Amino acid sequence: PKKRIHLDECPAAADVDKYAAAFEEEYPGYGARLVWLAFGTGLRINEALALRWDSIDLDTLSVAVDWQLDRYQAWPARALPKGNKPRTTQLWSCYRDVAASLIEDAVKREGPDHGWLFPRHRFEKKWADQAGKLAGAARKRCGWQWRGFPWLRHGWASWSLAPESDGGYGI
Repeated sequence: PKKRIHLDECPAAADVDKYAAAFEEEYPGYGARLVWLAFGTGLRINEALALRWDSIDLDTLSVAVDWQLDRYQAWPARALPKGNKPRTTQLWSCYRDVAASLIEDAVKREGPDHGWLFPRHRFEKKWADQAGKLAGAARKRCGWQWRGFPWLRHGWASWSLAPESDGGYGI
């Protein structure tokens, strides 16, 4: 049987902030915000990298997960998200400012990365793979005990489901 993941096994906000700081060193200007957005939405890394300025509704905090970056093709190739079905997720309100700043940057940015929340690192053509390498380097840099982005997703789900009396969102 599958092992259940309990709240005390998931990264807390302070743990995520530590990982975000390390990722920021790997991907300046965007690394911390990528980690925070993934934690605040439960998105997989390739789903977060495929977000554009109009993917997030800042009024409702609804996030359209229509695409993920295609790991096997050069940027900007996209594929349907895991399960081959678009979906929506909810952004925690405490990360609204993160999303707003990413949208503002995406709209202002010129060139081929215009509109994308997360511009390619050094104009990398295999951006999905490069992001995975940066995530691993950040994990080593800060000694983070969790396996990177999958644990941000587990944390989002656990904290979303946890009752408010336990510090969760009670969703």
